[in-house]
Amino acid sequence: MPKTSPKEDAAIKKLDSNPNAPRYVNCDLTKGQKESLVAFIADTDDEDLWKWLEQVVVGNHSISVKSLDVGYQCSVTGQARHGTHANICLISRASTATKAIWSCFYKDTEVLKGVWPVTNRMEELDV
Repeated sequence: MPKTSPKEDAAIKKLDSNPNAPRYVNCDLTKGQKESLVAFIADTDDEDLWKWLEQVVVGNHSISVKSLDVGYQCSVTGQARHGTHANICLISRASTATKAIWSCFYKDTEVLKGVWPVTNRMEELDV
């Protein structure tokens, strides 16, 4: 059985042809990284979080935080004017809104170090 149907292939091609369609960062934390995130939150001042938030927004990103059915999600998306993150979205989900923001901060600065690898749309699909 093929990985996608012709209808799905057409939808993916349509998304790929739209330069404004969001692309998502592939950054799932390992068990060890999740443990490091807990230590990162404990060892980092709230002021550092606020400095990161300001730096990201001034650097042509938007940040949103929302409630999900279970937990919360923080999204950091590069705007069209950003040189390397244009239309790229870094997402974190957590049990609280604050932890979701901390998780994006951790992923951006500690795990990815500002380099956001984009997921291939075909690879996002189940095998």
